[in-house]
Amino acid sequence: GFQVKPLPRELDYETLVQGFEMGTPKSRLDDPRPFDVEDLVTFFCGSKAGEERACAEMEGLIDSLAEDPATVTLLREIHGDESRHVSYATEELNRIADAGHRPLVLQRLRAARRAEARAHRVVSHAFMGRLMALLGAPKIVRFFAGLSIDLSFALRFAFPGGLDQPI
Repeated sequence: GFQVKPLPRELDYETLVQGFEMGTPKSRLDDPRPFDVEDLVTFFCGSKAGEERACAEMEGLIDSLAEDPATVTLLREIHGDESRHVSYATEELNRIADAGHRPLVLQRLRAARRAEARAHRVVSHAFMGRLMALLGAPKIVRFFAGLSIDLSFALRFAFPGGLDQPI
């Protein structure tokens, strides 16, 4: 009985990360030219940053839904898939870094993680705002929820990390 509506821009994570220049632009993906080293670094850094977020989200869902074994089993399967994606991207980035491109890899990886943090912050605020309004949460609760989102963003943005080893 639901009506299909366009996703509001502030909830469209994929469009936001592209807008914040995380990963390979669609125009480049559609381009028939083979990827060069810079293209590969951009692709794998965007993949790694996005999949790291997916892993973190799955871990949170698993912890939150631990009482429902069937759901936890499904979420663990998804988490395993996301972990393999992170590992593959990390392996490739380490290979490229070891081939003499470490500064490029680190610069693009930090930029991708910052872009992901920005998109996640926008979506989190939009989602939390809608949820809090639906629940009729008091303004003080809304304030601290927003503050929590902003603090998490600030930490991820200020300390994007470096190139680690595959899981």
